[in-house]
This record gives sequence, structure tokens and C-alpha cells, in this order.
Amino acid sequence: MNTRDLPCALIGAGRAGGALAIALHNAGYRFDTIVSKDPTDAERLATKVDARQYGVNIALLPPVNGLIFVTVPDSEISPVADAIAAAGKIVPDATIAVHLSGALGSDIMKSMREKHASTLAFHPAQTFAAGIEDRSVFEDIYFDLEGDERACQAGHSLAQDLHAHALEMSPEQRVLLHAAMTVTSNYSAVLLEIAESLAAGADCDIETAKALLRPLAKKSIANCFESSPGQALTGPAARGDIEVIERHLEVIDAIDKNYGDAYRILGQIAGAIANKRGSISRETLSELKNTLGRPGKENG
Repeated sequence: MNTRDLPCALIGAGRAGGALAIALHNAGYRFDTIVSKDPTDAERLATKVDARQYGVNIALLPPVNGLIFVTVPDSEISPVADAIAAAGKIVPDATIAVHLSGALGSDIMKSMREKHASTLAFHPAQTFAAGIEDRSVFEDIYFDLEGDERACQAGHSLAQDLHAHALEMSPEQRVLLHAAMTVTSNYSAVLLEIAESLAAGADCDIETAKALLRPLAKKSIANCFESSPGQALTGPAARGDIEVIERHLEVIDAIDKNYGDAYRILGQIAGAIANKRGSISRETLSELKNTLGRPGKENG
């Protein structure tokens, strides 16, 4: 399937949808219509992708005989799909509806499927910052996709045109993979926020804390992918250094008990990994769990 020949429309001009539209436009796709709740966002994106029409109303859409990207928050995908179906914008056996959610399957747009549209869940393993203007953000990443046969063919073609890869998966597999991506992307940010807060407690200003933590974070991540997370793991839990852990907990709990709780849970997991690879004994692991299992004091 040559998806470049299909006219495109997009509903939802946020970061992910905007980045995708710009990348596809730069790859030779034609966007005719942009719809967004924010008229300024709709106009801005329409200008960047040379769309002839833009606005806030789904009624603006012509009958969709190509690709329609529903790039709204997860909770809005089903209502938007229902509105498109009710407005008579689907051309049977010609409309391909695409959403970008990693946790929801293609059946979330079942109202459109009932009108004989093909539906596709097409989720990028990528995070999006503001101001992305080219397709390089999609190069060499993976899209996990799920849908009917025609929609999946379109998904493979879209990924190829973005210089990306595509994996067809079941809805259940996609949810688990999305959880893995959430841990990788979102919770790494949470851990660094905790780290910066602890550094601030040592009277490091934010720029000094970032300069101190940046090379450590980069090298730690690189080590994980060069070998494996289990082999790259270092630190007091991996060594079974109970005294250091107790000192850490004392100062962390004094700053924020939630940080202490996170440290305890992660430390127990780290200890189990260290025991599995043979760097600490079962007895040390038991002692580690006993230390990390103690609740921290409530903050005053």
C-alpha cells in the first residue's frame, strides 16, 4: 500500500500529533484538514503542513477517503471516533482511522469500524518535546501496531516512510509493552527528579546538580544497553552494603518519606537482581530485605 497517495486529516494538534503530522508532511504526505480544540494550535499546525482547512469543529472534515489521525488524549479517542462516525465522514472501505495510544486497542474506534472504516492502533516508542519540526524524531524507533489487515498494511507503510520499524502485536501484548515504555521514559524522569531533590538537600544548586548527575545517568543507561541492566547494576544494594543503605534511608526519609519508600522498593529489587547474578548471598539478600522492609518515619 502506498499511503503517500492518500489524503490525510488530523484531529488533535498536540505534541505527538503535531510531530507526526510534520514528519509525514516532510516525507511527502498531503494533509488537507487539521481540527483541534484550540484554534491557535489548529492554525499553527495547518500552516506547517500546508493544510487548506483548519478549525475546531469535526463538521469541517470532508468525507475521509484516506487517513484520519485521531491524536487526542486516550479518554477522548472513543468520543471523537463516535462523533466522526455520527457526522457521516467515513467513506466505507476507504477510510483508515489511526490513533497513537499505547494502552488502547484499535477497537476503541469501533463506531468507525461499524461504518466500514479500517482502524489502527499505531503507538510510537518515543517521547515528544515541544518544537519538533522534522521526522528525525521517528527515525529508527519502533511503532507497535494492531488493527485489521488493511490498517496494519498502512501502519507498516507509515513506519517505513518515517524510517522507523513496526511490530504487529495483540492488544494484550501492547499494554504490557506500553507499561515497559512508561517505566523507561516516565519513571526515569521521576527518579532524576528525586535525585535532584536529594542533591538540593546537600545544598547543590540545580545547575550543579544537573552537571553532576548528567554524566552518571548517561553512562549508567549506556552500560545497561551495552551489556544488560542486571550486569550493569552497581551500588550498595548490589554489594550488600547494609550500613550505607541505612545511612541513605536516614537522610532520605528526613527529606521526603515517599522518596524513602521508593528507595526501599527499588533497593529490594536491586538486591534480588544482585543475588540472581551471584554478587550477594541469599543470607545477605535476607538481611537487605529486612533493612529495606522497615517503614520510614512519617514526615512532620
